[in-house]
Amino acid sequence: MSNTQEALALHTAGRTTEALILLFNAIGAAPSQSPATAEERLLLASLLDGVALNSGNAVVFHVLLELLRDPQVDPQSIARAVLGLLAVHGAFQALEKGQENIPALQALFGEPLVRELLRRVIVTDARAERVFTFARRVLIGNSWLNDPEPWQRDAMLTLATAAEHGEYAWPDTLDIEALLSSWIELLAEWLETRNRDTADFHAAMLLRLCMFRPLSIVPGAVRLLDIPPEWWGSEWHETLQPLLNAQLREPLAQRGRGAALPALTNGAAATTDNTGSDAVRALYETHPYPRWSTVAKPNVTTVAAFVRALTGGGAVPDTRRVLIAGCGTGRQAAHTALSFPDADILALDLSRASLGYAARRAELLGLGNIQFVQGDLLQLDAIEEQFALIFCSGVLHHLAEPAAGWRQLVQRLHPAGVMKVALYSSLARQPVHAARAVIAAKQFAPSDAGIRACRQHLLALPANHAAKPVTESADFFSASGCRDLLMHVQERSYTLAEIEQDLATHNLRFLGFQLPAPVRAAFTAMFPNPEAANDLEAWARFEERHPTTFWGMYQFFVAHRQR
Repeated sequence: MSNTQEALALHTAGRTTEALILLFNAIGAAPSQSPATAEERLLLASLLDGVALNSGNAVVFHVLLELLRDPQVDPQSIARAVLGLLAVHGAFQALEKGQENIPALQALFGEPLVRELLRRVIVTDARAERVFTFARRVLIGNSWLNDPEPWQRDAMLTLATAAEHGEYAWPDTLDIEALLSSWIELLAEWLETRNRDTADFHAAMLLRLCMFRPLSIVPGAVRLLDIPPEWWGSEWHETLQPLLNAQLREPLAQRGRGAALPALTNGAAATTDNTGSDAVRALYETHPYPRWSTVAKPNVTTVAAFVRALTGGGAVPDTRRVLIAGCGTGRQAAHTALSFPDADILALDLSRASLGYAARRAELLGLGNIQFVQGDLLQLDAIEEQFALIFCSGVLHHLAEPAAGWRQLVQRLHPAGVMKVALYSSLARQPVHAARAVIAAKQFAPSDAGIRACRQHLLALPANHAAKPVTESADFFSASGCRDLLMHVQERSYTLAEIEQDLATHNLRFLGFQLPAPVRAAFTAMFPNPEAANDLEAWARFEERHPTTFWGMYQFFVAHRQR
């Protein structure tokens, strides 16, 4: 039995700690990035997803650093594991006490794991967010900022990058508006005069600003891309390039890609009156969601084999066309393209900002089997073809009339095809409903400033408040994620009985949920009969006992009932 097989068996049996120890030791003993450990690294990242480690030796630190640098691993999947480990770091704890401890600050940002993590992920832990926002405050309050030392410049870049990843959802923690206004004014004036002699002074100011706000807030910020590298000097040029790329070059490229994409109907925005589509599109034009950079290497198969495995054999579609209905920023489309190299994928979304992000990411990943199109799910009858696979994740529950969306999808599903749908659970989302009530009462606006204020209010709620669990969601830690989670313009949630009724209405049969192995094991312990796995009434009883099971939505597969 290989290490991967043994670790997976341990995890399935509920012995995840033993599985983690086995994988850490196996990867730590192998040559760096050895092909022989590729499966082990991917499994370890998967098992660490959402887990906060609270101790670790040199081997654990080394392996986590390797995972963060592995292009086949999604770094966000191990963010909480690394953040948990850093929380027991002496320098982290020193800063957590709220003391302006410069040696601790230097020690924390001298840790390679900290730099690698913050430059790659969204910080998804409230305790870590408090420490990093305090570190930002310490940095901003020292006189050496006009001429920072290398470690100080590196720390500011790390914090600016981390703040940008979260779309500046971090609280300001001090009265900084007047200072920000001054910096913005001075930078705008410098971009008008373009005085080379003060380039280094303004580079330091630019870096300070980027710890708190995006470059786009500076009038004429795009002119920064025209500053000759020699003006900055080699050190400042190297420091600033990641920020200029992430905040100016990439967004420009994404907007261009989004604007150039075809539309589903007549080259115009595909919306219909009284459907809520315009409001939903406007939300995602402002806050494309989710932000991502890479996807973990998936299991590779074919469209036909996937359908056959889900349906238990029989006829398979005579097409390899796949539809992503509501692709957002394209993460699912990218995962699908990597999973099914033989697929011909049509990825549809309302928002051109989201599509531009999606198309640019796909381009950077070298994915050539996706066609991105702007359009409305409710106008799928503009195309006549049918699809072997349809993925519709988190879309139907944002429609004013979900039944109309169901009808469109069913018409486009090949008679032998399979569709995956993801919908909100009414039971699991009770904390979200409580948070939305708080937001309505406090009248927090869905603006960047409103989101910052809203997040701080929710974090300050007592631990037993019904809304408090939302602050544990990964989505809570970015502006786009928080808005999608708590401030959506149009949404509903479902019970399993309602889903069962919808499937009956549209003559669809339930093929099963996509769930982690431990959840399946717990369900099997409660319902040993194998047929119960496809019984929605049994799952409803299970969910009543385990109400957070579907916090990440009901994700399930269906097919036409006549199969």
